[in-house]
Amino acid sequence: DRYQILITWDYDIPLGESAYHPIFRVGLGLGIAIIDPEEAPGIPLDAQLQPLYLCAAKPSLGFRFPFTDQLAGFVTAEYNYILPQELTATKDTGTLGLLQADIHGNVEFSTINLWAGITIEW
Repeated sequence: DRYQILITWDYDIPLGESAYHPIFRVGLGLGIAIIDPEEAPGIPLDAQLQPLYLCAAKPSLGFRFPFTDQLAGFVTAEYNYILPQELTATKDTGTLGLLQADIHGNVEFSTINLWAGITIEW
Protein backbone atom coordinates (compact mmCIF):
# COMPACT_ATOMS: atom_id res chain seq x y z
CA ASP A 1 0.00 0.00 0.00
CA ARG A 2 1.14 3.53 -0.73
CA TYR A 3 -0.10 6.82 0.72
CA GLN A 4 1.02 10.40 0.11
CA ILE A 5 0.44 13.61 2.01
CA LEU A 6 1.41 16.63 -0.12
CA ILE A 7 1.16 20.39 0.08
CA THR A 8 0.52 21.53 -3.49
CA TRP A 9 0.90 24.77 -5.39
CA ASP A 10 -0.49 25.41 -8.91
CA TYR A 11 -0.08 28.48 -11.08
CA ASP A 12 -2.34 29.13 -14.10
CA ILE A 13 -1.13 31.06 -17.16
CA PRO A 14 -3.97 32.05 -19.54
CA LEU A 15 -2.97 31.70 -23.21
CA GLY A 16 -5.43 34.31 -24.46
CA GLU A 17 -7.63 37.24 -23.47
CA SER A 18 -10.97 35.42 -23.37
CA ALA A 19 -12.13 33.19 -20.51
CA TYR A 20 -12.39 30.30 -22.99
CA HIS A 21 -8.78 30.25 -24.22
CA PRO A 22 -6.59 27.34 -23.06
CA ILE A 23 -4.80 27.72 -19.73
CA PHE A 24 -1.28 26.43 -19.10
CA ARG A 25 -0.85 25.11 -15.54
CA VAL A 26 2.42 24.44 -13.71
CA GLY A 27 2.43 22.90 -10.25
CA LEU A 28 4.52 21.45 -7.46
CA GLY A 29 3.63 19.20 -4.53
CA LEU A 30 5.97 18.55 -1.57
CA GLY A 31 5.40 16.14 1.28
CA ILE A 32 5.76 12.59 2.53
CA ALA A 33 5.11 9.15 1.04
CA ILE A 34 4.19 6.27 3.33
CA ILE A 35 4.80 2.86 1.77
CA ASP A 36 3.70 -0.37 3.43
CA PRO A 37 5.35 -3.06 1.24
CA GLU A 38 4.13 -6.65 0.84
CA GLU A 39 6.01 -9.60 -0.62
CA ALA A 40 5.07 -10.65 -4.13
CA PRO A 41 2.87 -13.75 -4.52
CA GLY A 42 4.96 -16.87 -5.10
CA ILE A 43 8.05 -15.48 -3.33
CA PRO A 44 7.68 -16.66 0.28
CA LEU A 45 10.05 -14.53 2.36
CA ASP A 46 8.22 -15.55 5.53
CA ALA A 47 9.23 -12.18 6.94
CA GLN A 48 7.60 -8.84 7.70
CA LEU A 49 8.66 -5.91 5.48
CA GLN A 50 9.00 -2.65 7.41
CA PRO A 51 6.96 0.45 6.42
CA LEU A 52 8.87 3.31 4.77
CA TYR A 53 8.44 7.05 5.37
CA LEU A 54 10.04 8.96 2.47
CA CYS A 55 10.24 12.52 1.13
CA ALA A 56 8.12 13.09 -1.98
CA ALA A 57 7.99 15.80 -4.66
CA LYS A 58 5.50 15.99 -7.53
CA PRO A 59 6.10 18.60 -10.28
CA SER A 60 3.35 18.81 -12.90
CA LEU A 61 2.57 20.48 -16.23
CA GLY A 62 -0.82 20.64 -17.87
CA PHE A 63 -3.41 22.38 -20.00
CA ARG A 64 -7.03 23.24 -19.24
CA PHE A 65 -9.53 23.85 -22.01
CA PRO A 66 -12.56 25.79 -20.68
CA PHE A 67 -15.88 24.97 -22.37
CA THR A 68 -18.11 27.02 -20.04
CA ASP A 69 -17.56 28.92 -16.77
CA GLN A 70 -17.81 25.66 -14.79
CA LEU A 71 -16.78 22.93 -17.27
CA ALA A 72 -13.31 22.29 -18.71
CA GLY A 73 -11.23 19.52 -20.22
CA PHE A 74 -7.70 18.92 -18.97
CA VAL A 75 -4.47 17.11 -19.80
CA THR A 76 -1.76 16.81 -17.13
CA ALA A 77 1.64 15.14 -16.84
CA GLU A 78 3.22 14.55 -13.41
CA TYR A 79 6.52 13.13 -12.20
CA ASN A 80 5.99 11.66 -8.76
CA TYR A 81 9.53 11.58 -7.28
CA ILE A 82 10.08 9.50 -4.14
CA LEU A 83 13.56 8.92 -2.77
CA PRO A 84 14.90 5.42 -3.62
CA GLN A 85 15.22 3.25 -0.53
CA GLU A 86 16.35 -0.20 0.61
CA LEU A 87 13.70 -2.44 2.11
CA THR A 88 14.21 -4.01 5.54
CA ALA A 89 12.61 -7.32 6.55
CA THR A 90 12.25 -8.76 10.04
CA LYS A 91 11.46 -12.32 11.07
CA ASP A 92 10.68 -13.73 14.49
CA THR A 93 12.65 -17.01 14.67
CA GLY A 94 11.45 -17.99 18.12
CA THR A 95 14.60 -19.37 19.79
CA LEU A 96 17.01 -16.97 18.03
CA GLY A 97 14.79 -13.95 18.59
CA LEU A 98 14.11 -11.25 16.01
CA LEU A 99 16.30 -11.29 12.87
CA GLN A 100 16.58 -8.23 10.64
CA ALA A 101 17.90 -8.14 7.06
CA ASP A 102 18.25 -5.46 4.39
CA ILE A 103 17.08 -6.41 0.93
CA HIS A 104 20.02 -5.07 -1.06
CA GLY A 105 19.64 -2.54 -3.84
CA ASN A 106 17.50 0.56 -3.76
CA VAL A 107 13.87 0.16 -4.74
CA GLU A 108 12.53 2.89 -7.06
CA PHE A 109 9.06 4.12 -6.07
CA SER A 110 8.88 7.13 -8.45
CA THR A 111 6.26 7.23 -11.21
CA ILE A 112 5.25 9.23 -14.27
CA ASN A 113 1.50 9.90 -14.46
CA LEU A 114 -0.53 11.13 -17.43
CA TRP A 115 -4.08 12.35 -16.80
CA ALA A 116 -6.88 13.52 -19.10
CA GLY A 117 -10.50 14.23 -18.32
CA ILE A 118 -13.28 16.67 -17.60
CA THR A 119 -13.38 18.93 -14.53
CA ILE A 120 -16.38 20.72 -13.01
CA GLU A 121 -15.61 23.83 -10.98
CA TRP A 122 -17.85 26.35 -9.23
